Amino acid sequence: STPELATVTAGTLSLGHTGHTGAFSVSATPATTGIGALELLSSSLSLGSAITGLLETFLNAGKDAIVQTAGSLTVTDSIAKSAGGDATLTLRAGSDLSFSSAVGASSSSNKLSMDFTGGYSTTGTLNTSGTGTFTSNGGTIGFTGRSGVTLSGSSITAGAGTITLAGGDIALSSTAITSTGRVILRP
Repeated sequence: STPELATVTAGTLSLGHTGHTGAFSVSATPATTGIGALELLSSSLSLGSAITGLLETFLNAGKDAIVQTAGSLTVTDSIAKSAGGDATLTLRAGSDLSFSSAVGASSSSNKLSMDFTGGYSTTGTLNTSGTGTFTSNGGTIGFTGRSGVTLSGSSITAGAGTITLAGGDIALSSTAITSTGRVILRP
């Protein structure tokens, strides 16, 4: 079934559940005024333009956006914060978290902290596959993979923010990491 929302006021608007096996469909841009954060839950998920657009709506309002899956999570469209106050984007996959080629996350307006985890509940990795750009505009950036982190052809820039790569083996191939703050590697 397709639930329809009128006016919602909530600290966190949570949609779905980690046992959810259907597709997420976004047919409207919700008002963010009465909502503190957005949380999407699913068994596994691919973040294409409709869902990344929904996440951007919240991030551009200075609200946090969280996506959590029990299984794999694949990001197929870049996420760009272009307005609003500081916000945090959290992507947590129960198994593998993957960014498709040329896909990343960035902010051109205030800080966008990024907390990306592959394998939070079981074995899993975090992978980027070429030319993805991650720019936090001073926010922190965390890449964690229980079984490892593989960054290929990526550009990770945090300004004065901290960049942390953690978990299992850390493999960097043609990846640029830039921060005037700290860079932490925790295999």
